[in-house]
Amino acid sequence: MTHRSSIAAAWLLGIGTVIAVHYRAQSPAYMSIHRWMADHAIPQSVRNFDSLLWYTAAALLGAAFASRAVRRSISEILCMNTSRRGWAKMVLLALMPMVAGGAVLGLYRAGESIDLATAAQAILKGVVRAPWSEELLFRGLLVAVPAACLTRSGRRVWMHAIPAALLFGLTHVTWTRSGIVDGWPNLLVTFIGGLWYAWLLVRWRSIWAPMALHAGMNLGWLLASASGGAGGGVDGKPASRRHHRHRLDMDPSQLPRHALTPVRKNERRTPCIHRPGNFVTRNTNVRKSVSPYVRTEFS
Repeated sequence: MTHRSSIAAAWLLGIGTVIAVHYRAQSPAYMSIHRWMADHAIPQSVRNFDSLLWYTAAALLGAAFASRAVRRSISEILCMNTSRRGWAKMVLLALMPMVAGGAVLGLYRAGESIDLATAAQAILKGVVRAPWSEELLFRGLLVAVPAACLTRSGRRVWMHAIPAALLFGLTHVTWTRSGIVDGWPNLLVTFIGGLWYAWLLVRWRSIWAPMALHAGMNLGWLLASASGGAGGGVDGKPASRRHHRHRLDMDPSQLPRHALTPVRKNERRTPCIHRPGNFVTRNTNVRKSVSPYVRTEFS
C-alpha cells in the first residue's frame, strides 16, 4: 500500500469503528448475545469490553496496513516503543493535584458509604478500558499512523489531529441535535483534551504518555464522584437529560425493547402533540404502537 492509501484506510477504519460501536446496540443479534451473557451472570464490566476489542482491532489493522508502506513495525508506528524519556515524570506531576483533589472531594461527598464493588467496576471502565481503547483509536490510528506515513511533518500531522479530536469529542455526546446542544460542554472539553493528547503523542513520540494522562484524569473525576463526562455533573446526575441514552459504555442488555426494532424505510417517528416525549409512527402498515416509544408490527 502507498502512504496515501494507508492514511485513507486508517480514517475509514476509525470512522467505521466509531459508527459501528455507537449503533451496535440496534442489532438484534448483538442484543441477544448480551442478554444471553447477562442471563449467565457475566458481569456488565466484562460484557462491555467489546468496545475495547473493536477499537484495538481497528488500530492494529490500520497500523498493519501502514507497516507495508513505511516498512516499520506495528508497535513503532503506534508509538508503543519510544526512546524518549521524561514523559512519566511529566504525567505524574500533571496528575498529582487532580487525583489528590478528587480523592479529598470524593471522601467529603461520600463520607463512609463507599461501595467497593461499584467503585472497582467504575475504575476498570474509566481508568483501564476507556484510555486504552480511545487512545489507540483516536491518537494511535488517526494521528500516529498518518504521522508515520507523513514522516511526522508538523502542520500536516495537525490536519489529522484536529478532526481526530473532534471525532473523539463527538463520542462523548448524544448524536442528535438536542444532544449536541445540551452536551456542548462535554464536546468542547473533550475536543480540547483530544488536542492535548495529540500534542503529547507528537511531543514524546509515545502513546503511553496520553494514555497515562487520560487514565489519571478519569481517575480524578471518579474519585471526585463526578459524572456526565468532562463537561460536568456530580453525584450521579448526568449533565444532560438525553446524555445517557446512547452512551458507548451503556449496558446493552438494559436498553429498552424499542431498541430492537429499527426504523424501516417507509416509517418515520414524530412527536405527539398531546403528550410531549411520546412518539408515533406514521405508516399505513402499522397495526400497533406502544408509548412512549414505538414498536410496530407489519402485515
